[in-house]
Amino acid sequence: MKLAYHLSDRVATASEESFGYRRERLVVLGHGIDTAVFAPGGEPDARPPLVLSVGRLSPIKGTAALVEAMQALRTRGAEFRCALVGPVVERDRAYAAGVAARIRDLGLGERIALVGPVRHAELPAWYRRAAVHVNLSPRGSFDKAALEAAACGRPSLVAHDGFAPTLGAFRDRLVLPDLAPETIAARVDAVLGLDPAARTAMGAALRRETVARHGLEGLAGRLVRLLRELATTARAAA
Repeated sequence: MKLAYHLSDRVATASEESFGYRRERLVVLGHGIDTAVFAPGGEPDARPPLVLSVGRLSPIKGTAALVEAMQALRTRGAEFRCALVGPVVERDRAYAAGVAARIRDLGLGERIALVGPVRHAELPAWYRRAAVHVNLSPRGSFDKAALEAAACGRPSLVAHDGFAPTLGAFRDRLVLPDLAPETIAARVDAVLGLDPAARTAMGAALRRETVARHGLEGLAGRLVRLLRELATTARAAA
């Protein structure tokens, strides 16, 4: 990566956090979310509301922390179901087995569903069913699942403030200050406790920001402008 950086004129990246080296040549283009596919549609599950997390079962995704948070949410007396949608890769099988065992030990088997992998075409329907999506990937992992959820008009709690510009006025509610189970549970509970109209309005605002900053069409336009700029600079130098 370092060699490629020094041989390049520009480095294009989805987010500044995604590139762990020098910034002088960095151009942030945003993710290319197909917001025609990942779009609102229908009402979320209501009885009980669905807490969703999309991503592989892995330490970097914070799956174990989310399970502990669901236990804390149950302790708060909240009604909910939780779905963990995503695959398990070979290197994480022991971790995933530990997560499943912890769910059983806590007696959360009827609350938390280990859905496993689903086809990409099925993901929008999962996001639309959710009242809130939770993404616990750390800084440096600008996970598109949070953006897909927002594109579908659903709030997504996130673990780092790299998402703050997209979250706009809702950043203080949706960026988690820490990953303590009670902190996550309190933030999830607050979103679940919103009036449905208020949650819909939040989702609509998040979609607008996601389309503007991370939509596929916008990404294509930004990339074309970058290439034209580089071509103009090359011609001027020739």
